Amino acid sequence: MTFRWNRILGGAGCPMALALALLLAACDASTTSHSQDIPDALQPDALDDPGPVHAVTSATPTLASSLLTDRHAGFRRADCASCHEVTHGGSGPADCVTCHGANGAPVRPNGHADSRCTQCHPSAHAAQAPAFAHPVDCRSCHRFAPGAECPSTQTFDVVVVGAGGGGLGAATTLALAGRKVALVERHNKVGGYMTNFNRGDFRFEISLHAMGGFDEASPGTRLMFQELGILDRLTPVKADFMYRTFYPDDVVFDTPDGFETYRDHLISWFPDEAEGITRLFRDVRASSLTLAKYMEGDEVFNAYMQSNPDDVGRFVKWAYGTLGDALREYVSDPHLFAILAQLASYVGVEPDNLSALYFFLMWNGYHLGGFYNFIGGSQSISDALAAVIEEHGGTLMLNTAATSFDVADGRVVAVRTDGGACLRADWFVSNVNLPGTLDLIGRQNLPASYVQRIDAMRPGWPLVVVYLGTNRDFTPEFEGTHELLIQDSWDTNEVFESIDACAPEKSILLVANYSVVDATAAPPGKNVITITGTVGDSCDGDWQWANRGAYKDYKDAVGRVFIDRVERILPGLSDAIEVIEVAAPQTLRAFTGNPRGTIYGWHQTPEQSLLDRPGREVPGLENLVLAGAWTFPGCGQSAVIQSGKMTAEWILDQAPARR
Repeated sequence: MTFRWNRILGGAGCPMALALALLLAACDASTTSHSQDIPDALQPDALDDPGPVHAVTSATPTLASSLLTDRHAGFRRADCASCHEVTHGGSGPADCVTCHGANGAPVRPNGHADSRCTQCHPSAHAAQAPAFAHPVDCRSCHRFAPGAECPSTQTFDVVVVGAGGGGLGAATTLALAGRKVALVERHNKVGGYMTNFNRGDFRFEISLHAMGGFDEASPGTRLMFQELGILDRLTPVKADFMYRTFYPDDVVFDTPDGFETYRDHLISWFPDEAEGITRLFRDVRASSLTLAKYMEGDEVFNAYMQSNPDDVGRFVKWAYGTLGDALREYVSDPHLFAILAQLASYVGVEPDNLSALYFFLMWNGYHLGGFYNFIGGSQSISDALAAVIEEHGGTLMLNTAATSFDVADGRVVAVRTDGGACLRADWFVSNVNLPGTLDLIGRQNLPASYVQRIDAMRPGWPLVVVYLGTNRDFTPEFEGTHELLIQDSWDTNEVFESIDACAPEKSILLVANYSVVDATAAPPGKNVITITGTVGDSCDGDWQWANRGAYKDYKDAVGRVFIDRVERILPGLSDAIEVIEVAAPQTLRAFTGNPRGTIYGWHQTPEQSLLDRPGREVPGLENLVLAGAWTFPGCGQSAVIQSGKMTAEWILDQAPARR
């Protein structure tokens, strides 16, 4: 069946971003209770037969059609909820600015006020209290005019810019250590790609497919969460097995998460490759121990190297080699190669370009540490970290975008925000993507060689995510796992060539049914399903980003291709769709600011992975350090939290005593 994609125009809602959607949380396909008051130009297109799909939107931050103008019936009015009964993913009226602009609120001149707006305006928006209870909410609409002076100045020990996983990990560690820390985030919620958003009764996960490191064999993530004070605030959930992959020729392979179980399962399928499979699993397991010894310092690592030269030599070889080359030393069957390399789809790199060591460390994280999701999704992790920050005296500044770092004499002296504030500190952490961090610093304030290096690096691939709320329960079709993968070629390298070829019909697809692991994501009998694939961000003239209608048409067409392909393994999917959102690369870029809208940071090639990723320190600036996917150790939700934690610990080592 061909279902209809209902179009809701600019003033009625806004789409989420990549599954990012991350940010979508603030924008959704809401309905209005006073539609007679909305100008005809802003009404949804009339459809003779809208079909089962009742929530499709395409407004996105920076897209002009999403911004409110004087054509909107509520222009210059703060009481959005008087017309819009459905708030977007739990957002409040003050959060509308995230997608729809300031709604005509006047800009305040520089020097007009500090953050204590309510001292002069005690009754402003009284009818909307407590939605506007905090002074920072005032500045989310009433911006200050740009100027040299700061209408508001605040001082902290550390200011962290960007509340993605890296920023949250850093701010939590610093707050627990007693530092006075501020976490600045332009969105209306913390998490970055570690968030979710609501559409009606459905709660959609932005990006988490699974997290390892909770089983006893490799409990790194569990121990990290315990140190951050959030372990007892989370409910991890484990499916029966990792994922089921659909290959050509009707081959279906189920991947267990247990290390030895996976090895034995592969040997049962490929008995002629048993010796190579056994060696591979032995050597992959040794790589994690080698890394652990490396992280303990030169003395420990040198002693380990003397007694385990083969393991260390292989570790170094994998660090500078590709997954494809590594696997070919153990196996020859192309079908086995494809199955072993399947996890490459989780980091978005073809085997012949993917860092072997990065891949095998991820492999160990899942097969030794388990394949987990969480009740409430990754938002539950972000919210738990934010709660710890505030409980230990930290300050969260949401709806607040950093506009620049003020630099003097080789140091950052302040962060300026779009509300006109200057945030001063001894130390600064940037969880902003690295090219964006350079923009905030000003390239003229950095060594030319460093700028040239960063500008020459390649960001990871973008994603396209289709979010579906279904009125039918598909959990029986998933048979105990929450993830199905579709790969229509045995040549995994060839599959990735479809990205630049703009061929959604060839992309690897990850089909996640979050209702399998979290019954709270949708009402009983209904499901939350996402389809994630990769289509180049430059396709069809950058997806016709400058032309709203053409952009939406292309985005919806790609989404249709994904759904049609999934329907081969989930018959009746189209008929069951109740809610749908499509996040394109441009959607993700608009919400996160990441180049290409990527979730990966730099492309995980050997030249850009692990220790060859840019380090946490920024040359020429002694008190600005980095956290997140663009620095060590790389992409992945547990990895970026770890990155922020390590960066904060480094700061604490440099300045152990609180001022």
